[in-house]
Parts: sequence; structure tokens; C-alpha cells
Amino acid sequence: MMSPNPVGDIGYTRDDVESPVFLRASGRTSPALVAPTNRKFDADAWAAALDENANVRDVDLVIGALLIGPLKNQLQRDLITGIFGAISRTTVIHLAVAAANRAVLLTQRALRKANAKDAAGNEVGDFMALSQTKFKPSTSAPALSFDDANTAIIDTLPHWFAQANGQPADRAPGFVDYRRVAAKAEAALSYERLFRDIWQEILWEPWQLRRRGAENELSLVPKNASLQAKWRAWDWRDQMLLMQGPTLDGHFRATVGTAEAPPFEKTIVRARRSGGRALLRAGPLTDRARVDALTRGELLDNSYLAPFLDEPFPGSGLTVRLLEQAIVILQEACRLLLLDEKRVELDRYEDVARFACALNCRSLGETFADCLSITADLASELVTCLTSDPAQLGPLFDKGVWHRPLVAAGNDDLLLVAGAILHGSPLRRASLWLKDAGLGDRLSTTTQGLRFEADVRASVAADLLANPIFEGLERKVARLDRTGDVGEEVDMIIRVGNNVILCEIKSFLCPSEALDRHNYLDKLRGACAQASRKVAWFRSNGAAQVAAFGTELSDDIVVHPLVVVNQSAGTSLQYEGVPVMDSNYLSLLLGDGSFVRGSILRRGDPQPQLIREALFADAAAFSEALPTLLRENPTMKRLEAAIRWEYQSIRVPGFILHLAVPNMDIEAFKSTGIDGVAIENLGSYSYCPRSVNSVQIDQYLASKPRRPQPNA
Repeated sequence: MMSPNPVGDIGYTRDDVESPVFLRASGRTSPALVAPTNRKFDADAWAAALDENANVRDVDLVIGALLIGPLKNQLQRDLITGIFGAISRTTVIHLAVAAANRAVLLTQRALRKANAKDAAGNEVGDFMALSQTKFKPSTSAPALSFDDANTAIIDTLPHWFAQANGQPADRAPGFVDYRRVAAKAEAALSYERLFRDIWQEILWEPWQLRRRGAENELSLVPKNASLQAKWRAWDWRDQMLLMQGPTLDGHFRATVGTAEAPPFEKTIVRARRSGGRALLRAGPLTDRARVDALTRGELLDNSYLAPFLDEPFPGSGLTVRLLEQAIVILQEACRLLLLDEKRVELDRYEDVARFACALNCRSLGETFADCLSITADLASELVTCLTSDPAQLGPLFDKGVWHRPLVAAGNDDLLLVAGAILHGSPLRRASLWLKDAGLGDRLSTTTQGLRFEADVRASVAADLLANPIFEGLERKVARLDRTGDVGEEVDMIIRVGNNVILCEIKSFLCPSEALDRHNYLDKLRGACAQASRKVAWFRSNGAAQVAAFGTELSDDIVVHPLVVVNQSAGTSLQYEGVPVMDSNYLSLLLGDGSFVRGSILRRGDPQPQLIREALFADAAAFSEALPTLLRENPTMKRLEAAIRWEYQSIRVPGFILHLAVPNMDIEAFKSTGIDGVAIENLGSYSYCPRSVNSVQIDQYLASKPRRPQPNA
């Protein structure tokens, strides 16, 4: 018998995206249409692209191009061209990083004020809600979360560098009002970045421009609002999963102390400026740096990239873990040079140099070698891997400086991009490092990807065996190798009583841009099609059933297809009746049948409290609910319920553009659970014991898992 899962689709069909104009705009057919953000944009060619066979998607693309192209050209003509006058290329690069670092510093201080104000009026604080606190970076700016503000700042840097590359090599004499130049450049280049992002969303996701309000008002809205909300919720869930272990461990250490050995023994302990550069001094780890080093290691160890952390890159001695340890050391440099800075003006070149945080390339390599106890050659390779070249605009516009937060500025100077170093996502960094190493598109086929599959099988087998709810039921986890020309390779087959779950396991990098998300959904469709084909083959192949379970399956046994991925992105989607689920939720489902849906801190109570929710009560309830539990991930509901669509409005020549944005309703998130029941009315228990001893500490630390916790 086949699973009764209804047919659905992953977000949108290919027909929603791949129209004739799309194929030309994406360069997949000729003649290609030049993007409206490109200086060679041809409005006439775009207008002529519509013919009698054009569909709604074609019209949406042409409308978007004919809006963005002229706006970009006008922006370039009126505000960007000549914006830096005769300032030299090197100085513009310094000014770009200085302005970004100053903006991040001021934004961070504004966030602290907003969080302090929120804490003063609330007894309960939620870790996730704190990161989504909205504040206004300036009186004229829209309210943003810190992550959104920091992303906007850092993603604008490639646009600065593009302008810098057209500047003279030598610095022009005379007075420059750097504050005025920086303010104009920040505004103009932020618009340029925004127009690029809008076009990428229209092209790849797809988003649409629609009339809203008065005749001179347009809105940018997603064709599938539910899918776009899910992308935001998936990101929040991964943040929660990523931080819950380190957060609870940090609380545990703060409560009882720790003697854990850090992964390295030295870091930067002093920094001073001399001649436009920062001079660094290494020394034993401070308490803060020790906690950071431990936390970052745990954070990645508990992530979906854990199997890939210690694998040397092809032809290199570098690993993701070593690169992240270097980031932890750079964090100390940023803190020493920036976070306590009292002077925030950006008037003179001395101010630019102060905020640009220039380091000598060779000296930084020596510092890495000293702190990480590695060879000089490996330290030099480490510096190179962390460095962005402003002259190489392709990689910068593709991936940004998030994973390469050192900017080469000439004369062996490297500038620290504080927003990427202090606040960049470790997972995003690691994903980009793996992509640069050539592993991004084939994680599933690498040795580590195969190890991830094996880890999932072992975890599921352990969960099934330990779950008392399934006692007395037939329980088994198997894998099938391909045999012969007509056989199939099956990553994992799970039997629980009269239910069989046939799984296609995939390791993907987390997408961050519109194109990446488009490609990610295509990969999920392909995986779902594989799982569907393999279920049909397995259901009709008695020999395969015997190989998996030792006997042929009776007609009353239901076979469910499932795609298992290594992260939240995609969970609860389905294609051709095949649902997608992340490995973390699969562990919950087959474990004790419950999950933690909230963690809270109360002032005056040093112990976090976890709110637990049951998925099913017994084996019969599990079997009855399984089709729904495979399709709908209950751990996502609280996040999705907290999403509110809002508009950010910007004025452009001739009209107002309203951008639809999925934001978190913090109060709704904090006060309600999955079914809208107030958290305060639910029972809760403490994660940490009220009294502990050294034996308990050692047992706790020794038992910490190396994979994501089955919570949230």
C-alpha cells in the first residue's frame, strides 16, 4: 500500500519561473537579455521580448526590468558618478570599510538600548526574540532587526569597491570632507544594492511588482508569500538549533564553572594604532576569549556541517575548524579596536584610518601561527583564504565578504570588516568556505556526506531502540546498495510496525541568495522524484524487501517516501506527494515523541526553562498521525505563526516603492506556543539541576552530543 500523502509542490512549479523571457534573462537561451542592473541594459530589447506568446511571468519580468533599469541608470548618473571626486582608489577602499565599521558600531549600540528598554518592561526574555528586536538606526531609517541592518551594511561593500576600482591610484591633495562623502556614498550605494537585490528576487524567486494605493505607488510582493515566510522561519529555526547548545552550556559554565580545555591557548590581548595601522600583541586566552573559543567550536559541532569541519580542503591544509578559530582571534582584534571607541566622527583621514582597522598582512600571519600553533606557511594560507580582493568583483557580488572579512587595501594592508567578523553567521561562513573549496555542489557524494548518511542511520536506529512507545513493534533501519542495472540504491529504510519510511538523504549547503534558493528548490524536486521512483520500485520488488527486512512486506504495510535534509530549509515542503524533513525533526519524531518548543529566562531566575510538547502518546497514535507528521513539522508552527508581513517604503524618482518584508511579531512569538496557548500557563522544568557537583559536571560535559540536539 502506498502512503496517502496528497500531491503538492515545492513552493512553485517550474512553469511559474521558466518562461521564455526568464530563459533569456538568465542566459539559458539566446539572445540573452542584459540585466537591468548592468550598465549595458537595453530597455528596447526588453520591451521587444514580449510577443503574442508571452505569459504573465514574462510580463512581470519585463515590468521589473523596465522599472529597475532606468532607476539604476538615473542613480548612476545623478548620484554615483563622480561621488568620490579625485580621492584615490586605496582611500576609497579604506573609507568603505571605515564607514561600514562605524555603521555597525552605532547599530550595535542602538540595539543594546532597544534591548535594555525591552528588558525593563518585560519579566520574560526569549533568546530568539532578542535577536529580532526592531530599532531605528537613524531617525529617517525604517525599523530593522540587527541582522537585517548588518546584512545591508556588509552587502553594500562590493558596490563601494566597484566604484573604488575606477578611482586614480594616487591620493589627490587638498581637503576632503569624509563624513559628507561617506554619507552620500552610503545612501547612493545602498540604493544600488537594493535595486540589485530586488531584481534578483524578481528573476529567481519570483517576486512581482503590483500597483498599490495611489497611481504613483508600487509594491514588490512574492508570488508565493507562504514560501517566502518559510525561508525566514527556516533561518530562525536553524539559529535556534545552532545556539541552544552553546547558550545552555554557557549558562551551565556561568553557574558551576568549567575546566574544559579550549581548542587553542593564545589570542590577541592588546591592540594599539601606529602610523595608520593596528599593532597586535598575542597572549594567553582571556576568560571571554576562552568562552568564545569553546562556544564557536560547540556551535559548529552541533550543526549540519559537523562532518565537514576537520576535512582538509583539496590541495590544502586548511579546514573549516581552523578558519573559524582564526575568526575567533580576529573578533578579539575588532573588540579591542572598535567596541570601546568613544569618538564616532568620520571627518578627517585620521578618523577613516581609525575605523578601517588596517593590519599588516605578514604580521597577522605571524599572529595566527603563534596563537594557533601552526606553521608559517599554513598561517599565510589562512590569511589568504580570509582575504577579499576589491579588484575581483565577481566573487564579491556573488558571495560578499562574509567568509573573507579581511580586505586587501595595498601596501600589504588588510582591513577588518567588523560586521562580518563579529556578527556574521558561522554556518554561512563555513558554507562559503566549502563552496570555495569546490565541495558545495557535491557534499552528499563526499566522504563526509556519506558519513552524514551513516550518522543519520545510526541515530535513527538508536532512537527507535530507546523509544519505549515502540516496544513490541517490528523496528529496523536498513540501507540498500544498488545491484545490477535495474536496481536502486536506497539511503535508508525505516520500519516501525506496519509503517515503512523510505528515505533519500541529502547534504546541501544552506542557500542565502535568491539564485541559491532557486537552485536549492530544484535540488529538492530532484530528490523527491528519486524517493518517489524508489518507493514504487521497492513496493514491487520482493527481493529488495527481503534484503532490507528479511521478509516480503504484506499488503497492509504502508510505505512512505521521504527526503531527509541536513538543515531546516525545505522541511514541510513536498513534491509529487513526497515530503521533505530535516534530520533533526526525524530524530524527534522517532525519539521520545516530544520536542522543546520554547526556552525562556526570567529575571531573578538563573536557570533557563524549557517548554515541552508531545507529538503522540502511543504507537497507535503515531501510526495514525504519521502521514501528517511527515508533511507538517510541528516545530515550525510557532515560528510561522509569529510572521507578520510588513512594508518598507522607499521614495524613488516619480513614485513610492513598498517592499513586502516578513518580520517576526516578537510579542506573539514570546507569549504563544504552537496552538496559541500562553507559555506562562504551561508547566515547565529546569534544564540545569539546582545543585551540582564536579562529578555531574564531568558527566554532563562528557555526554554532550556531536550532532544537533533533538529540541526545537
